Amino acid sequence: MYDFDALVEEVLKQKPDLGRAKLDQLIEEKRSVVGGGYLTDQGALFLVAGELGVQLKGIDSDLTLRDLYIGANDITVVARVLAVYPVSTYAKKEGGEGRYRRLNLFDKNGIVRLTMWEELEAIERLGVGVDTPLRVASAYVKPSLDGKPTLNLGKKGKIEVLRDEGLITKMPSVSELQIDIAAITETDVIAVRGIVQSDSKDSEFTRGDGSRGTLKHFTLGSESGSKQRRIVIWNGSDLPSLRSGERVRVTNLRLKQQTYGDSELHGDSGSRIDVIQNESQGTLLLVVGSAGVHDSTEFLVADATRTLFHLNLKDEAVESARAVKEGDIIEVMGNEKYEDMIICTKSDSVKRVNAKSNLLPSLQSLFVKVKNVEVASGPLLMEVIALSKGSVQDVRLKDGSVVKKGELLVGDDTGEIKLAAWRESSEKLEGVQEGERLQIIGATLQRSRMNTPYLQIGRISSVRRMKGVSASDDNLRL
Repeated sequence: MYDFDALVEEVLKQKPDLGRAKLDQLIEEKRSVVGGGYLTDQGALFLVAGELGVQLKGIDSDLTLRDLYIGANDITVVARVLAVYPVSTYAKKEGGEGRYRRLNLFDKNGIVRLTMWEELEAIERLGVGVDTPLRVASAYVKPSLDGKPTLNLGKKGKIEVLRDEGLITKMPSVSELQIDIAAITETDVIAVRGIVQSDSKDSEFTRGDGSRGTLKHFTLGSESGSKQRRIVIWNGSDLPSLRSGERVRVTNLRLKQQTYGDSELHGDSGSRIDVIQNESQGTLLLVVGSAGVHDSTEFLVADATRTLFHLNLKDEAVESARAVKEGDIIEVMGNEKYEDMIICTKSDSVKRVNAKSNLLPSLQSLFVKVKNVEVASGPLLMEVIALSKGSVQDVRLKDGSVVKKGELLVGDDTGEIKLAAWRESSEKLEGVQEGERLQIIGATLQRSRMNTPYLQIGRISSVRRMKGVSASDDNLRL
């Protein structure tokens, strides 16, 4: 992740009297003193540089959001995913069959189509689904049939799951942008939520080419009862059957005017239906990290499949979580369950479980090495050593506001990587000294504009200072 020779050159440039031989000796001595499998030569070099008062160049973690325009090339776009379509095929001009895949992306200004021509399986590998925040890098923009700009990714392009919490919080989610049926004014609809008025029905039809297709249709009413609309989803796969009275959210729809004057909402294979209901059975979870935010409490939790995701407690559920701490096993009765989050609002939503569970992973088994952060998914847990002092400084943003930004370089025996934290989270890096052993809980992978990976520390991330205790000590396990 760093050019070792370039770092050595920078140290010798600032300390010309030192000499390469002496610097190599200091690096080897530092590795021997620290030991414990925590340092590479590069990691030791960062510690030596700090003791010599040499400031090595850090990583630029600022992000840029580009507006789309037809003809744009090699641009980077940040947005959330609204729909993921299956792989499609087409006949190449030179013969043979080509493959492509479509996604619909959205933000507060609307919906844009993304067409991927390469690396189509990256969707499954990265776990991309509805509401996933993405960075689309090295994309180009072409007009669609209706003249609107569409994103395209070729051989140079790539997608990655966005982990920068400061940026993610500025990107409205599907649930924040969902609207009541009565409030629909635009043709493209991100999401509607309401009460099913009639049991859903499934039908088949024959296309012009003789192939068979399916459709699911039902009537959805607003929770106030003021408006109803018929919803038709063409060729949807794995959609649940619905019963009258169920509360649902439907994503990726278009408003279509019918010849008889009324209008319907139509979806396709990229549409999704979430049934929102009380869970009848509790789910056991391991609490990995937590943070209180105004009138809600957020937890980073792990389930029996070792998947890390968010638990959001609101309203009456907040009181039930007062005694919950990191390392606890809890049983959760979720009021609303989505792909990567459970939202609880009732007083009996969360209950601590005193006994240990063999179904859940240990905290220690969830830790990853620096070399593996780019292939890991979701929030990360790591045991590392600080290779620089934790620094916090004021940074002026493009809108003129000034926020605090913290930075810290860390490493283990497999490599080095920088931590970055913004605003209140920057305090978690303040005061950390070179050589301290740390546990990093809930960091997320991000990339700089130079495509360099770094780790983002957010509001439910923890930086635990281990004060010289071995990271393998059983007493550190939660």
